[in-house]
Amino acid sequence: MKFEKFVLESNRLLQSFDKKVVKVIEDPLILAYIGDAWFSVYVRNRLVEQGNFKVRVLQNLESKIVSAPCQALAWYGLESVWTEEEKGWFRRGRNASPTRTRAGADYRTSTGYEAILGFLIQTNQKERLIEIAEHSFQVIIEHLKNKGGSSCDKSSTN
Repeated sequence: MKFEKFVLESNRLLQSFDKKVVKVIEDPLILAYIGDAWFSVYVRNRLVEQGNFKVRVLQNLESKIVSAPCQALAWYGLESVWTEEEKGWFRRGRNASPTRTRAGADYRTSTGYEAILGFLIQTNQKERLIEIAEHSFQVIIEHLKNKGGSSCDKSSTN
């Protein structure tokens, strides 16, 4: 039954491409979905700028940087720069995120962080988006360098 609902929803989505719809997205999980994808591409571009490395090395580092623990680290590392509106979108994203059994707080925090990025994309705030992404990237890279390349998991900070 769940698969049938999935197929129906997928077909409804495909049919919607026939219509020109311009809609402001207010669902924080959709904003997080967009923000996560954008941040992943941003990180990949930043890594490739560093020179010619094996794709496996690039992919490994990108997956660490875009992980929930590292995005949570970025959120906390940038606490002083968030606007009230961004904090509001963070709360909406964090509260909409389903609880996970392992590292639940990091997943909720990263969803809030991603929702901010999605909001900035949606509202065409390109300069702010790049500013946040670059600051986040630097916070995460610095942490990984200090930890010898290990992850941002809480267990790696002990």
